[in-house]
Amino acid sequence: MTLFGTLLGAQPQMPEALAYEDYFVDEILSRNEGRESHVSIEDYSTTGAFGIKNRPKKYKELPAREAARLMTLDKRKEIQSQVGLRNWERMPASVQIATQDFHWNTGSLFDKFKKNLIKGDYENALYETFDAVSASDKETGKKGVLRGLANRRAKMFNRYAIPNRLPVVTDFEFSKDKDGGTNITYYFKGDKKPLVKKSSKGIHPDSKGADSETGGYEKFSVQN
Repeated sequence: MTLFGTLLGAQPQMPEALAYEDYFVDEILSRNEGRESHVSIEDYSTTGAFGIKNRPKKYKELPAREAARLMTLDKRKEIQSQVGLRNWERMPASVQIATQDFHWNTGSLFDKFKKNLIKGDYENALYETFDAVSASDKETGKKGVLRGLANRRAKMFNRYAIPNRLPVVTDFEFSKDKDGGTNITYYFKGDKKPLVKKSSKGIHPDSKGADSETGGYEKFSVQN
């Protein structure tokens, strides 16, 4: 059984006149996390607007957007300390944004991702994010691969791919691996071979199609 998604449309680039942190909050977090508080997909706790889970005390009394803006700057400094300021400054804006989004979402930079960023191998760095797509099921506590996260990684990759004339990700698919876990397959425009990432996790219940018990997983369109 498989789960198949289609990624549609080009990704907007960051306007030069807009401050980095404003663009990240208004164009990235507002789309990927939402502008309103909501019940977390992983448990029954509340996730704040813009995906804020643990707001620093110094920002407790601020409006959510301002807190997110200042947290973006704080987290950017943390990223810069990990990859090196010079390496950060030479990154294209699209890679900076993708790195910031990944760090915001996962709370860290995985080793292979970070090493490729430092080397300047941005294409392979972003491929290293493609298997970081699991989330906990709020009912069982078990982690499973989540279609929303796979879509998020593909969107952020495409922000880099489009201006650099690389094949963009058009679709992705989840399938059960014969040895357990899940194969995550990303398909590209043109003749580039699909990229398969393996996860030891199963498929998150929120990723299953309506007919999952009898006819596999339904095909669905992914929104930018």
